[in-house]
Amino acid sequence: MMESYGPPERIRRKSEFSELYAKGRSHRGRYFTLVFLPSRSGRSRMAAVASRKVGGAVQRNKARRRAKELFRRNKALILNPLDLVVIARKSMVEAPWTSLRDDYLKALEAAGRETGGK
Repeated sequence: MMESYGPPERIRRKSEFSELYAKGRSHRGRYFTLVFLPSRSGRSRMAAVASRKVGGAVQRNKARRRAKELFRRNKALILNPLDLVVIARKSMVEAPWTSLRDDYLKALEAAGRETGGK
């Protein structure tokens, strides 16, 4: 599987965000909250969200970049296609990569269990 994060793997429409927040389940991790819902598009898609509570523009962009990188590197582990929204916390910006990755993998495992995947 290619490690890319192209346009078909992004969630962009407001209606898709609204559906995810309304119908999706969530897993609260140490560095972020993961909201997930089985995907109707047949492939896993992701969006990263960072509010002003995370920090200034530089910190928010870093948090979003790190979330996208987590998805890109680990999307092969998602057995059943999911729509994911990663809601960053302030601690995500300075977290060690290994801790961040471990937290993300735990969240994916929980999402897989709750949607009938893993």
